[in-house]
Amino acid sequence: MLRLLVTTRFHLYLGSMRYRFVRPREVQKAADEAKARFGNIDGDHLTLLNVYHAYKQNNQVTSWCYANYVNHRALKAADNPRQQLTRIMSRFNLKLCSNISHQIKQQCMAQIDITTKLLISKSEAHTKN
Repeated sequence: MLRLLVTTRFHLYLGSMRYRFVRPREVQKAADEAKARFGNIDGDHLTLLNVYHAYKQNNQVTSWCYANYVNHRALKAADNPRQQLTRIMSRFNLKLCSNISHQIKQQCMAQIDITTKLLISKSEAHTKN
């Protein structure tokens, strides 16, 4: 459950796909191709997670972001809550597991979708009153 909470908060912080990728008019085709390299058939959240992992593997270098049409500032900002959650998990001696199976990822994504729909429905109900 805590793993799901950490994953959910991290994905929600990553936010919208359009703010994470840069798409200049003069090189839109190249930007679209770069984005496609990170794509995941299971959805945008996992695409963003692929981008984040590649960013970390490339030592969070600005030039890597530029070459891959990724917003460096957005990824840097997404790393802050992840570091905070990692420290919290360490403080409570909780296992930090980033390398999870495809089945668990799918279960997490399904739970995120349910949670998101629930939050939206409650928000809409609150707005109507």
